[in-house]
This record gives sequence, C-alpha cells and structure tokens, in this order.
Amino acid sequence: MNAIRLSRRDLTFLAVCIILGGILTFAAQFVALTRSANQLVFQYGEKIYDRSVSIAADGTDAIRLLNETSNILCSETDLAMMRDYAFRSDYLGDVGRIVHGNLICSAMFGFFIPARRLPQPARGDMLNGTVFWRATVGVLPIGIPVDIAAHGQTAVFTDPAAFEAIEPNRDGFSALVVTHDGDYVFQSFGETRGLVERLGQPDAGFLLNHDRYYSRCSDTYDICLVARYSSSAIGRTNAFQFAVFLFAGAACGGVIGGFCLWYHNHRLSWRQKLKRAIKANRLAVVYQPFFKLDTGELTGAEALVRLIDDAGGWVYPDMFIGAAEEMGIGNTITRKVVAMALSSMQDVLQERPDFYISINIIASDLLDPSFLAFMQNETARRGLSPRQVALELTERSTANHEALTSSMALFRDCGYQIFIDDFGTGYSSLSYISELPISGIKIDRMFIQALDQETAASTIVNKILDLVSTLDVNVICEGWRLKRRPAA
Repeated sequence: MNAIRLSRRDLTFLAVCIILGGILTFAAQFVALTRSANQLVFQYGEKIYDRSVSIAADGTDAIRLLNETSNILCSETDLAMMRDYAFRSDYLGDVGRIVHGNLICSAMFGFFIPARRLPQPARGDMLNGTVFWRATVGVLPIGIPVDIAAHGQTAVFTDPAAFEAIEPNRDGFSALVVTHDGDYVFQSFGETRGLVERLGQPDAGFLLNHDRYYSRCSDTYDICLVARYSSSAIGRTNAFQFAVFLFAGAACGGVIGGFCLWYHNHRLSWRQKLKRAIKANRLAVVYQPFFKLDTGELTGAEALVRLIDDAGGWVYPDMFIGAAEEMGIGNTITRKVVAMALSSMQDVLQERPDFYISINIIASDLLDPSFLAFMQNETARRGLSPRQVALELTERSTANHEALTSSMALFRDCGYQIFIDDFGTGYSSLSYISELPISGIKIDRMFIQALDQETAASTIVNKILDLVSTLDVNVICEGWRLKRRPAA
C-alpha cells in the first residue's frame, strides 16, 4: 500500500478543519444551549407569572364580592359566605373582615377576641386603594408568614403553599413578582440582587457569560414578573456536554477535512494540481540525451516536463497531459516548457550549432495559428536557429488529422524539425507516415528493448528500419543503452 503523503499545505488545511469543526460545533452547541436556557427561564417565569396573576384574580374577586354584600360583618351568614369562598379558592388560605385596622374575624378562625391589630400598611395601591402586607407574622394564629391584601372591610390571605407546586426555588433560577414600577415586591425567589433593574430590559442575546432573563407585566393587575437563569448555572450544568461536543466537532472537522483532501487529491487531482502547478510555476523540465549510435557522440536532448505536486514529488506527463488537453490548457503547458527548455539550454545551443533540443507538443499546438509565431519569437530572441529545435508529436495524434500535414510543412519550411514520437504504438501505416513532412521518427522503447531477443517485436523493428531507410529521415531508438556514454 502506498504511503499517504501530506504536504504542509494539506496539514494546515486539515488543522484548520479540525479547529473550525470544534469552533462551529461549540458555537452551535452554545446557540442551542442559549436557546434552551431562554426556554427554561421563559417556562420558569411563566409559571410564576401565571400563578401570581391567578392569586391576584382570586383575591380581587373575593374582595369585590364580599365588599358588595349586605351581610352583617362576621355574622353566621357572613362567615358561611367567607368559608365557602375560601374553600373554593385555589390560592387563598383565609378570608377575613376588618374594622378600623383590626381583623375581627376570619373564615378559618371565626371571631377574634380581642380583635387582631393589622400592622401599618407596607404600600397603598393608588389604582384601587388596596393595601398589602408581605410575609406578615402574628395576624393569624398559625405562626407562619402570610401575604395579606385588604380593601374596604375585607382582607384576603394568600395560601403559604400557593407557589410550592411550581418549584420556584430551583438551582440557578431567581424571580421577583413586583408592581409595574418595581417599588413593591409581592414575592421573591432565589438570589434577587439586581433583578428588579432588569424589569422590561432586553435579554443579552447570544453573548457569552450572560444571565438569561425573562420579564412580563399584566395589563389587568399591577403585577410584573422578572426571572433570571444565571450563566454560572448554565456553564456548571453543561461543562461536560460542551467538552464532549467540542471533541466531537473537532473529530468531525478532521473527518470532513480528510475527505475533502482525498476528494481534492484524487477525484479532482490532475485538474486541480495542474491549475495550481501552472499558477505557482511548479512545472519542471528534465533532459534525456540523444547519442549517435555509431560514435556515441552527444547530439541533442529531449526536454521532458514534470509536474511538482503539493507534496514535492514528481508527476510524469502520461499522468496529466491527457487531463490538460481535456481542460484546454495543454497549449499553455507546451509554451511554458518551450520557454523553460530554450532558456536553460540556451548557452549549450549557442556554443554548439549542431546540437538540438527536442520538445514534445500536442496536435492542437500545430493547429494553433499563433504557435509558429511564438516559436519563432522564442528562438530568435535567444539567438538560436530553428533547426536546433525539434518538435515531437505522437503517432497516435497524427491519425486522421489531415490538417496537420500543412502545419507540419509550414514548420519544416521555417527550419524546425518534426519528429513522430512513440512510433509503432499507433495504427499508422508506413505509407501514411511517408506522406508526412517529418524529419525523423522515434521507435518506442518497448520494441528497442526486445532487439536482443528472438521475438516478434525485434522482427518488427528490423522491418521498420529497412522501410524508413528509404524515407531519408532520422531514426531515434528510445531506450537504447550504450556500453560507454560520453559525459554530457
């Protein structure tokens, strides 16, 4: 199995994916947690608000109905009516009668002898003259604090357990039931410091380390609710969950990043690599020397293009030239190779007029009207002769391309050599090749390597050599190994 090679760019991309995966998952979890916290404080506040409004409605109705009756205060009829109302009420613990600030009887305890003195009122409601006492002890003989509201000759006592069923004292939660102006507190739950100032204020949105708030005021009664869910409770409750989601997000980011790299390097490999290589000038040219078979003299060299991939490795042309042609950038690669080869070999070519450089091209290069002008400009500005440049075209690319013949002839007339590369691997007949204006042919290495064996390939090579000898063209045997090769 081939080892997976990751470039520094790939590793950076993978690291960014892991970090982004963690951040995005953390952000998504935080948004979800914030929404959950908002929902929790909403539900908590709504329960207390609904209960407060129900208590206010019960008390207001009881005061209004009892004040409208013509009963003699604390008579048997009056006590029976108060008991009936107290028993039917969900949130009133007792109902009583007051005269000159004294409680003289109640539904649950009957007559008080002597009458029980009410404390000085904590607040008078300017809307309807109702007086409130909060958590008052000693008015009723029960020994626990009760909330009292009085108007006219009637007083109502809130059941001490009126809020217990909705669990108002929950960890991390706090609430105040106040008047619209916030001056009077009917009920308080939890740590309420600074809570009344939040009445009617907007929430903190999705900001980190902020408490969640909910407030609501009644249009019917002078009652408002403001509730809070503390950020410390949110973080304490969900710290482990945050850590799990952060790790899972980072892992997902790594998996997604790895898949993107795989897709990028395999499914989109050559297209993307070619685009990046050309943009970043990551094409390289290496040279394969040509020697005369009889003397071993170095006569030329073939420029072979290599693509340098993201990991710094070399990619051979048979792996990307096809993709380049499909993408329409084969001509761009050819021109880059021409410029690179002529520049790097310029000194050698100028010193040795008989030396030539061979460059692989594709059929569309010869068919491009501007390619000849490009070649002439590249050779002329370097002080080189066109005959020092050979253009190699594969045998397969010449098949059924009659338009190439005139283009080849035009280049030949301008002094450039035209070679047919990989001869023997296509389906062209020698008669067809003989009609092309070429300077030479290159016999594919698979035939040359079989010359010293009794095989059909060696027989074919001998026949080719016999036939091309009549064409007056050069023959290049690709892959022939000399016993001694002069230094280049």
